[in-house]
Amino acid sequence: MPALAQENKITRLLVGTGFFALLITAFALYVHQSTRIEVMMQETHMLYEQRRVLISETETLQAEVSRLSNVDRISSIAAREFGLVFDDGARPRVRLNGSSDLTRLQEEWKEARPAVEKRKPDSKK
Repeated sequence: MPALAQENKITRLLVGTGFFALLITAFALYVHQSTRIEVMMQETHMLYEQRRVLISETETLQAEVSRLSNVDRISSIAAREFGLVFDDGARPRVRLNGSSDLTRLQEEWKEARPAVEKRKPDSKK
């Protein structure tokens, strides 16, 4: 019987050690999980705050874009800095320098204009 008692004692010792190791492992996993959850909660809070700040900045930038894209403001800057003005409906004029075709067309139009004006019945000439 002493050999059997010795084996029971070793078996109980191994089972007890295994149970204790299992208990310590479970506690360590619980602590690890708790700390990970806490870290994740802190990150979530930090990301929420960053999101809130970014939304505020986005609203500010949208207001600034609306202010800067105002047509009256753009028109005044174009006129002041670049000398650009809105056209009153006049036709654009194209100037070609040194073009014989342009000179020929101008002469033809000068010659044709008096003939057209003479044909008009309400002409003042």
